[in-house]
Amino acid sequence: MHGDRELALVSLALLVAAGCTPANMAISAGAWVGAAAVEERGVGGFAGDTMLKLRIHDLLGQRRFSYLTDVNVAVSENRVMLTGTVPTTDARTEVVAMVRALPEVRALYDELQVTSGSNFRDTTRDMLISTKLRTRLFGDKAIADVNYDITTVNGTVYLLGIAQSGAEIDRVVAHVRDISGVRAVVNHVMVKSDPDRYK
Repeated sequence: MHGDRELALVSLALLVAAGCTPANMAISAGAWVGAAAVEERGVGGFAGDTMLKLRIHDLLGQRRFSYLTDVNVAVSENRVMLTGTVPTTDARTEVVAMVRALPEVRALYDELQVTSGSNFRDTTRDMLISTKLRTRLFGDKAIADVNYDITTVNGTVYLLGIAQSGAEIDRVVAHVRDISGVRAVVNHVMVKSDPDRYK
């Protein structure tokens, strides 16, 4: 029964996030539930993180549409990483305060960049870097790539997730540094045995 509830939460989260037709959602939900089942955080953790991510997106979008489009939200075991761009320090303070106020948030990593925004060329380069990195991690059998959330903003690669070991994190970072166009890497990945993971 508990498993059915978790599955329903995942499906609902995907439906709200994608806004797809029921037929497409059935396929997407099946694929995502399959992926969630092999993640370190499990289906329940995936469902909870997805619901929190959707709640944060909704909160930001209600305050200002640009927050919804320019701020990236990644969640791993209720640890939230904010990346993307905001136009002023006041906007950054506002976004961080809204997210920090949510009782579900266990830790908040504020990686927002204060800038006038990225142009099409920068955005395309960032997407290419993230795609290259995901491909490399997928092809590296020493890395459980499903446990990583990757975002690239203005050439900086941000990592969130759960690693099997410190050696695995080192391999991931080495892959990042080997990709052309990367300016920096910011790592918020936790090793699965880290006692702070459960605080």
